[in-house]
Amino acid sequence: MRKVRIAVLASGGGTNLQTLIDAVEKGDINGEITAVISDNENAYALERARKHGICRHTPMLPPSTG
Repeated sequence: MRKVRIAVLASGGGTNLQTLIDAVEKGDINGEITAVISDNENAYALERARKHGICRHTPMLPPSTG
């Protein structure tokens, strides 16, 4: 069976991301985390992704107005 490609949106510590990483590494999820995207360049989730060799993105967003 072909692995599912997974992209994760995160803005904070990345505890849910870590749960997904652990499940993929154990084989509980037949998938591959291919990207982590965050609107917060200081999100620890990006560091978790870096440690596991996962591509990281922080898109430039306009400031929120409310």
